[in-house]
Amino acid sequence: MYAEETDFCQRAWRAGFEVHYAPTGSIVHFLGASSRLAARRNFLEYRRSLVRYFGKHHGRLQAELARMLMAGFLALRLPYWGWRALRAAPGDPPERGMLDNYLAGLRFLLQPLPRILAPESTTRV
Repeated sequence: MYAEETDFCQRAWRAGFEVHYAPTGSIVHFLGASSRLAARRNFLEYRRSLVRYFGKHHGRLQAELARMLMAGFLALRLPYWGWRALRAAPGDPPERGMLDNYLAGLRFLLQPLPRILAPESTTRV
């Protein structure tokens, strides 16, 4: 769902298969309709997927670098989402939800790498 197709293409390429991009297909995307059902989990799993990809194909150092860059990005965006959450109308939860996701993502990414790569059930945030 996140970096898994990139992983699949990388493994196919290394196995000697050709990998092609075919821009002729068409997909209708309903603006995160499935992601809204489990927004926090999807937010965290996206980051886990990227760290896992870098660790699998580029080594531990690259996985650590990806983890720290993502944590830095989230930390830089926290003031923005905090400001948006403060300005949001009482019945407007998306801004508060994004702030909560960024805080959870930062806590998640600041864990040790082996814990991030562990199965989801052992890394609740």
